[in-house]
Amino acid sequence: MNTRLSRLIKSIEKNNFFYIANPLDIFYLSGFSGSFARLLISNEKKFFITDKRYNGVAEKLGVDKLFEIIVTNNYKKEIKKIIKKSKKILISPQTSLTEYLWLKDSGYEPHVSNKIMNLRMIKDENEIELIKKSIEITEKGILHILSILKNNIIEKEIADEFEYYIKKIGADSVSFTPIIAFGKNSAVPHYKTNTTKLKENSIILIDVGAKYKGYCSDLTRVIGYRIIKNHLKKYISYYNIVKTAKNKSVLLCKNRNLTKKPYFFVKKYLNNYGLDKFFTHSLGHGIGLDIHEIPFINQKSVLKFKPGMIITCEPGIYFQNEFGIRIEDNYLITEKKLLKLSSLSDEIIIKD
Repeated sequence: MNTRLSRLIKSIEKNNFFYIANPLDIFYLSGFSGSFARLLISNEKKFFITDKRYNGVAEKLGVDKLFEIIVTNNYKKEIKKIIKKSKKILISPQTSLTEYLWLKDSGYEPHVSNKIMNLRMIKDENEIELIKKSIEITEKGILHILSILKNNIIEKEIADEFEYYIKKIGADSVSFTPIIAFGKNSAVPHYKTNTTKLKENSIILIDVGAKYKGYCSDLTRVIGYRIIKNHLKKYISYYNIVKTAKNKSVLLCKNRNLTKKPYFFVKKYLNNYGLDKFFTHSLGHGIGLDIHEIPFINQKSVLKFKPGMIITCEPGIYFQNEFGIRIEDNYLITEKKLLKLSSLSDEIIIKD
């Protein structure tokens, strides 16, 4: 039995079942990535339920060595056969409302549990290597973007080219919709890329990531495109403040520290320059099979950093209708130190 599954089983109380419908949780525990499956796990039994389309596929993946496989066109009926006495059903927070209501209407008591989320928060060696590969692909994609910048190219064209390029060099897909923001668009933290054309004397904010064998990366860089010299000094000044905030705050992202601590450091640091009000989002988040996973590095977090977490650190400042600056890198928490997994320079990129 794999370690992930055995750890989950040990955490389930007697007579309780964990009902798993989230595709990423299913992949994490079984390796199966087809379009339909459900897992039903107690501390005594383990069921993998799928339909006839995947008859034989699960066995080829070795799922039959971990679970009893049930192939059916009516998974709800099969689940009711299995769960007779137990009323308490554990579900993950990502379970859909439709699944939740079905369980409730069937007479069960669905209880949201973070057990799988907490398991996924700590990456094993294989997961770390896959995320490092994802980061490597993303960095190559950013460098490719630099090579195609030109006057009047549109944001969406850059986003599409990034996706095409990273798939060509091995990515499954992008890990989220790329953010390519020219000029004043960069002042919108969660900007939606559109058809804005690139003009000279523009700041470009690029927030992109790749997905490789299921695992995500997330990097942000700022490019000064053909900046007028007397404007460049101002941009570099603001940029270096954000960069220093990032590089100082990650020193607090260490084993046993509260995850809110680096966030408050950045707020205080930016306040020294009168810029804290322009920092309007969390400082970072975990990455893995999802682009946003626990821990979240913000003022509300009550978690502590633990070895095996892979996180982002992404301070930013945004001047409405002018420009924005955000720098983001990915890091691994270890027992004794923090490891930066992204190798791309975090200096501002000047493109003449």
